[in-house]
Amino acid sequence: MLKADGGTLRFQNAESPSLPTSGAATMQLDCCGMRCPKPVLRLAVEAAEAPAGTVVEIVGDCPTFEKDVRVFCERRKKTLLAVQCDGCRTSIRIQY
Repeated sequence: MLKADGGTLRFQNAESPSLPTSGAATMQLDCCGMRCPKPVLRLAVEAAEAPAGTVVEIVGDCPTFEKDVRVFCERRKKTLLAVQCDGCRTSIRIQY
């Protein structure tokens, strides 16, 4: 676990904490103010056509946001790269 900008940055792979973002396309989704299940539905729709290797950063403030995105990643077989909590906002990086 690493500290970053006052929040907590947690990496899923403790052996290799670097994020594989060099050369990869990126997509950002701001879902603050949305409540379950809207953030995950937006992620599913907007990233549906994302090519392999795309890194999606989704930000939300719903109480179940992190849990919902983790379940989404497990079911869709996407790689959850990092979770960063800053107060009530959570930023999650996913690799498609």
